[in-house]
Amino acid sequence: MVNRERLGAVSIFVGVAACVPSIWQTMTHVVDETYQLPQARHGAGHVQYHMAREASITLGCLGVIGVATTARGTRTRSLWRAMACAVAGFVTAMWSGGPTTGTWAPNRAALAVHATSTLALTAGVVLLRPDQHDNAVSSRLPVRRPGSRLTGPEAAQRVLGGSRSSTGWC
Repeated sequence: MVNRERLGAVSIFVGVAACVPSIWQTMTHVVDETYQLPQARHGAGHVQYHMAREASITLGCLGVIGVATTARGTRTRSLWRAMACAVAGFVTAMWSGGPTTGTWAPNRAALAVHATSTLALTAGVVLLRPDQHDNAVSSRLPVRRPGSRLTGPEAAQRVLGGSRSSTGWC
């Protein structure tokens, strides 16, 4: 039986692999002279500057997605949220042409790339979501059982994992 973790990682891999042509197109636009706009208020290369910025942000998003995907048993809810935000930002940018220019993708192949990447990345994020009690740091938090109290130095030592020294808590 395939577990959720493995299926989520495969889904993320498919989503990233599917978007490689789109990322490559964006990166090639940076040096493509046909993407210069001489009448642009901020200079002919301003559009290319935005392409370079988009490519850099995309690589950063993919880095966060990769780190969170490979974290497996140490993926905290905070790391998962960072991955979800990176995927949401990346996917939103891919579809930003629709509301801004009226064109969701320049051609059918690009539309297929965008749709496949969006669906696979979103499915991966959903599948990799940690369970409510599945948090890598939760095991270090003090546990209070009925009839017992964990307070003061014992609680701090349990949380911090340190020991008491003559100069205080280390």
